[in-house]
Amino acid sequence: MPTNHTRMSLQTKLLISGGAIVLLIAAPILYLKLRAAGPPIEVGDGSITFQYPDGIDKKSNHQIEVSKVFSKVRTISISDYNSLPGAPHQDIDVDGREWVLTSNDTPQFMITLRSHAVDTGKGVGGTCASPAGWVGTGSSYTCVPTVGTKLTPATLTFTDGDLCPIPGSKSPSCPIDCSSKKCDVRFYYK
Repeated sequence: MPTNHTRMSLQTKLLISGGAIVLLIAAPILYLKLRAAGPPIEVGDGSITFQYPDGIDKKSNHQIEVSKVFSKVRTISISDYNSLPGAPHQDIDVDGREWVLTSNDTPQFMITLRSHAVDTGKGVGGTCASPAGWVGTGSSYTCVPTVGTKLTPATLTFTDGDLCPIPGSKSPSCPIDCSSKKCDVRFYYK
C-alpha cells in the first residue's frame, strides 16, 4: 500500500511529465513564431533612409542595427525606386553568406551583416560615417547630410570567398544599380 510520501512522489512525477509535454509542444511553436518572416528592412535611395517597422537600435551616432532573434537575412531584393508595385525586381540569395554593401557615391555609407552570440541571429548594421551621422528615432533613420548622399550605385561584396550569386558573375562583388539611378533595397528575414 502506497504511503503519502510515495503518492506525493507520483504526483510530482506526473506534474513534471505533464510540464515536459507542454514544453515540448510549446517550444517549436514559439521558435517558429520568432522566426516568422515579418517585414523587411528597407533602405531608400536619394537621401539614405533606413526603415524597419519593428524598430532600429542606435548603437552610436554613426552606427545603427536591426536584428531579429533566431532569424537571418536570406534575400536582398533590389527594385527601381520609381517602379510601380509588381514591377520586376532582382533578388540576391545571401542565405548563409557573409557580405557587405557599400555605396559607390557615398563611400562613408555601408550596410554589413553582424553575427550575434550563440547563433541567435544575424543583425544588419548601417554605418553613416559623415560628421552628422544618423538622425531619426524608432523605425526610421536618415544618413545626414540628406543632400548629395545616395546608396546606389553600390557594390555588394561577399567576404566569405565565394562568387557573387548573380548569374555570369566571376567576382565576389555584385554591382547594384537601377535605371532611374535610385534603388529600393530590401533585406528579407526568414
